[in-house]
Amino acid sequence: MSTKINVRSPFFRKYTATNLRFVELSIYIYSGTKTTDKGTVKYKLRKYPLSGNNYVTFNLADIVRDYLKPNVTTPLNSNIDYVKWVQLEDTIISDFVPDCTDITGFAVAQDGTITKPTSSSGTQDINSFNFVDVDNFGSETTPPSYNANTTGSPITRTVRVNINIPSGFYESGNNNALCVLTADQPSAATAYCKTYRVTNSSSTETGSLSYTSCDGQQSIAYTIPTSSTIDICVYPADPYTFGVPTISGSGVSYIDLNQACTTDTLS
Repeated sequence: MSTKINVRSPFFRKYTATNLRFVELSIYIYSGTKTTDKGTVKYKLRKYPLSGNNYVTFNLADIVRDYLKPNVTTPLNSNIDYVKWVQLEDTIISDFVPDCTDITGFAVAQDGTITKPTSSSGTQDINSFNFVDVDNFGSETTPPSYNANTTGSPITRTVRVNINIPSGFYESGNNNALCVLTADQPSAATAYCKTYRVTNSSSTETGSLSYTSCDGQQSIAYTIPTSSTIDICVYPADPYTFGVPTISGSGVSYIDLNQACTTDTLS
C-alpha cells in the first residue's frame, strides 16, 4: 500500500517496540517502477528513543524535499523530477531483557556443594556462571564449591548467571544478559547439652552408664540399679554433634527427650 507524502507539510513515521534500543531507517527516493528502480539508498538514519520512551519518530518531509526539482513546463502527474517514490526499509533493534524468574534451582548445601541454576522453561541459553566469593574454584573435573558453613547461621550466596542474547536483539553474539540470584547456605546445627532418659528394665541385673556431663564436663560412670530410671544431661561430642550416653546391661536402654539441659543429679 502506498501513502502520499506532501513534502511542504510534516510527514512523521513512528516506530514503537518494547525495550527499544534504536531504529535504523534506509530511505530510497527514486522515479520509475516501484521497488524495481529504487537504486541506492539516499539516506541512512539511526535514532534512539529518549529516556523512558519506547518509541522514536522520523520526520520525512524535509529529507524527501531535497530530491524534488519541480519543472513547471510539464504536467505534475508526469514530471519525474516532481513526483518520486519514497521507499523505507527499517530495522528495529530492542534490548534483550532476560526473564530471571525462569532461572531457578540455585542452591548451596551446608557442606558447600553448589547446585547450578537452569532455565526452567528451556528457552533461555545460559552461557556461564560466576559464583561470587567462591572458596574453591574447581577444575575441569571438579565443580566449584564453598567451604562448609559451621557458623551457626545461614550465609547468603550469590551467583551471576550470564545468558546468551538471542539473535535479533542488541549486542546479540557480542555480549550476555545478566541475572543475579541468591540462595542461603544453611549452617550445621549447633549442638547443645541434651537430656536422655536411661532405664534398666531388668529386675535381677544392674547396668552401667557412662557419659560426659554438661555441668563441668565431667566423665560420669554410674551403676544403674535394677528396675530404675534416671534422666541425665549429656555434653555435645563437638560443636555440631550431640553427645550420647554409653550403656551396658541386658535390660538397659535410653531415649532422647529432645530437651536442652544444663545439669543432672549425677553431676
